[in-house]
Amino acid sequence: MREPELPMTKSALDRLGTRLAAGNRVSNADLEKLAAVAAVCQRVLNEAKAELATLGYQATTRVKTTGTLVEKLRRESARLSQVQDLAGARIIVPHRPAQDDALVKIRNHFEASGHRCREIDRRKDPRYGYRAVHLVVAVGPILIEIQVRTELEDTWAQIVERLSDVLRDIAARGVTILLVEQNARLALEVATRAAVIEQGRIVHQGVASELATDPVVADHYFGRAEKVA
Repeated sequence: MREPELPMTKSALDRLGTRLAAGNRVSNADLEKLAAVAAVCQRVLNEAKAELATLGYQATTRVKTTGTLVEKLRRESARLSQVQDLAGARIIVPHRPAQDDALVKIRNHFEASGHRCREIDRRKDPRYGYRAVHLVVAVGPILIEIQVRTELEDTWAQIVERLSDVLRDIAARGVTILLVEQNARLALEVATRAAVIEQGRIVHQGVASELATDPVVADHYFGRAEKVA
């Protein structure tokens, strides 16, 4: 794949991310800059999708929406240049052996073209029951996160996503719920107030939106944006 050029320097991109995370209202100028970055990401994704097709894999792709990206930046205090899933692709394979085979083929393909890769194996380190393998590919300054899921892993992820939608809908109606949930990110998104319990003790509590952006909570329960080695 051709190495893309961002419409701004890396430091300018990180400053844009800082502004997006800082205020409640995103300026039109910053929206235009973000749209220009997203356009570059989409072009890279289109090329990656075509290359994956040559390997026999049909991928779905997406660039993060502005709202989802701003939420992530505020929640995780990550630098915009290090957000590994700004540009994302997803591949579904039948079973674990096919998943392992796909990872080897895809990684070898991109590394042979000079692109650095980092593997994040959520089968070994699952998050809230989510298991899959993410391959983060650096195409110049653009990071592409390729999710490789088995059919069973994809079914589980879709069930959790649907549950999230239901809980958000109930919360939006003003219905009071006492929710006990291991998925801290989901719980803090739908709750008004929250408490974090470890080994039977409350270790954090307060307004859910403030806990979601607390750097200690974010680092411990959400993880940080990971660099490609």
